Amino acid sequence: MNDPFAPLEEALRSTPGNVPLRLYLASQLASAGYSGRALDHYREAAGLQPGSVDAILGVGRCLIAQGEADKGIAALNQALGMDPDRLQSGHLHMEIAKALYFLGRIEDARHHFSAGIRDNPEAADADLSRRLNENEEGNRGLRIGQSERIPVGGGDISPSNFDGLQDTGLSFRDVGGMDALKETLRRAIVYPFRSPEIYRAYGRSIGGGILLYGPPGCGKTYIARATAGEIQARFISVGLSDIMDMWYGESERKLHDLFASARNQAPAVLFFDEVDALGHSRTRMSQFTAGRTLVNQFLAEMDGIQSRNENLLIIGATNSPWDVDPAFRRPGRFDRIIFVAPPDAAARVEILKVHCRNKPLDRIDFNRIVTQMDRFSGADIKNVCDVAADKALDEALKSGSIRKITTADFLEAIRRVKPSTSEWLETAHSYARYANTSGLYSEVEDYLQGR
Repeated sequence: MNDPFAPLEEALRSTPGNVPLRLYLASQLASAGYSGRALDHYREAAGLQPGSVDAILGVGRCLIAQGEADKGIAALNQALGMDPDRLQSGHLHMEIAKALYFLGRIEDARHHFSAGIRDNPEAADADLSRRLNENEEGNRGLRIGQSERIPVGGGDISPSNFDGLQDTGLSFRDVGGMDALKETLRRAIVYPFRSPEIYRAYGRSIGGGILLYGPPGCGKTYIARATAGEIQARFISVGLSDIMDMWYGESERKLHDLFASARNQAPAVLFFDEVDALGHSRTRMSQFTAGRTLVNQFLAEMDGIQSRNENLLIIGATNSPWDVDPAFRRPGRFDRIIFVAPPDAAARVEILKVHCRNKPLDRIDFNRIVTQMDRFSGADIKNVCDVAADKALDEALKSGSIRKITTADFLEAIRRVKPSTSEWLETAHSYARYANTSGLYSEVEDYLQGR
């Protein structure tokens, strides 16, 4: 079948700098459901014309369509700040609010919903309004990103009035398997916090930065929470929407306020998920983009002249370490970089047992099952459990009696579910092979060679 977009792409090959044509092609691809191809053209257009609001909007919408909602929302916010009047900001606020709602970020969704009504009452979405009202009882306090501000210099923030600050209730005992990773974290984090006098005697500070990287779904967030519990520190989870703001300079102020408040609550763990979105490589940005100043602020908070981060541990997690600005890897910032691999056999057994709780099981040979699940992430293992349960459920519905889940059900499910880590590992293998002069990807290379 002929590709209907081939003539337009052929025309672009002749005139690659034709931004209007590229934007038109991208919009047509997006409308036809080809969000991946559309995203490539929108990004190219944004690179050719950094001030193009249409290009940034397209990038944001395509990212959301592909499941990268955090990055998509950040792009929509960027577009909103570039030209709010032309964009009919009420409708765009409403679009951002919907994306935030389906991410479960109810308070942030309410913030944008209110801003949308303020800018244009006709932009109100009745269905979204109903959903937000239904979640009103779940509103337990303030989050960074609302109109209320956290005081500069470390105001009084407690778990009762800041949902991001909490005791995790987890420890390494709750992490199945992954013994080598846990021992690495003990040496890098736990022992310094438990024996600070000994470390200070040798001129070593307590705290610092850790960067966790690896395929999605392999437990980076969970291991970070367990680490906080292991050192009995407060855990502050920071999302992209907690920092990003459409007004110039506000993102940097929020980041500063966050660090100041965390220092006041030390010992504490600041956890940045998808840290590449906040610390993106500046070499890939326009010289005058607002993202550069946010990266500079982040670097200053980590080890600037006025930054005192004693007893403050900063953990970043990313699926794309190659997108993180190299300056973050300098000693004193994210100077310990740890690969979080897909769970090993012991961890897979534990994860499998967790997801099998409260299910009617026959005598299951867990060890036999996990040998067939090499490179499966924790999320993949859950999917296998669901697929195996669905097969037994279908038969139970037909027969009218409970049919237990068998080892054979799990083995059949494994044949149907493919490991989601494969694409990431292939990409990482390329970096390990061709861009590993710093040794950043050596652990990935060792992991792949072990298989």
